[in-house]
Amino acid sequence: MPFPANWLEELVIEWLDHEGFAISTSVFVPANAGGRFSPDAVGAKRQKDGTLVIRHYEAAMHLIDKPEKVAERYSKKFSPKIEQAVRKRFGQIFGCEMSEKANYQKYIVCINVSENVYSALDKIHDVKIRRLADFIREDVLPSIDAWRAHHTKTTQIPADKWLLHMIDWFQQSNLIPHK
Repeated sequence: MPFPANWLEELVIEWLDHEGFAISTSVFVPANAGGRFSPDAVGAKRQKDGTLVIRHYEAAMHLIDKPEKVAERYSKKFSPKIEQAVRKRFGQIFGCEMSEKANYQKYIVCINVSENVYSALDKIHDVKIRRLADFIREDVLPSIDAWRAHHTKTTQIPADKWLLHMIDWFQQSNLIPHK
């Protein structure tokens, strides 16, 4: 399995894994001139009702370029060709029929995004844009809190989740406010 390209991808991967998703960072889709596209992180999980949800995340450090350019680049990252490759990958795990019927969710998580780029990205069909602070507050912290509800304050987040562990420590030390 390839390594994440940066700590933001690592955070998304740790969170998906912590939430019980089967994850992959190695779905490769051929591109023109011998290149290839690869989603930053994808995960699939069977819901309580038996349906499958697939989440495709693109992690971006700074999105401050020309809005049209960024929107075009991210439209390609969520292309039907890439979605089909992701569905095929999870079809190997969950079965082709379940994977084809899965609820395919698309996200961009970014640290720094200008308002005009955010507006351009917001127009990409079915893609949700999450600023890092929102991702931590709305996804990561509730996940840690749910885990913490079944463990003592002194029990640590699993060691392989070093970024989640650090966020948990920040919250336990009151460096991140509790809800």
